[in-house]
Amino acid sequence: MKPVVVFVLGGPGAGKGTQCARIVEKYGYTHLSAGDLLRDERKRPGSQYGELIENYIKEGEIVPVEITISLLKRAMDETMAANSQKNKFLIDGFPRNEDNLQGWKKTMDGKADVSFVLFFDCDNEV
Repeated sequence: MKPVVVFVLGGPGAGKGTQCARIVEKYGYTHLSAGDLLRDERKRPGSQYGELIENYIKEGEIVPVEITISLLKRAMDETMAANSQKNKFLIDGFPRNEDNLQGWKKTMDGKADVSFVLFFDCDNEV
């Protein structure tokens, strides 16, 4: 079974994490944060990407799309291997730009179904 994906986007503090938690609870999705996966990978002993991720984050640059997609795909595969019924995913904080989206299409075309994008557009006051 292919993963079913919803991209969750919006600025810092817009409520992505809060709403993802509610969707997980009510609809049974699995929440994957691209940022959390990158931070966890850079700390993982023996990681093939750890040092590279660390350098990109220190420089304030976006990690290459191939690495982020690899981590997302691994997390989805591991989740579905543990429970074949868990094939719905909220991907928080990805794609961040057009390059990310094109990389996703190139790598994941036919391997995952993107249902829609949930975008939180909030004023700074909110």
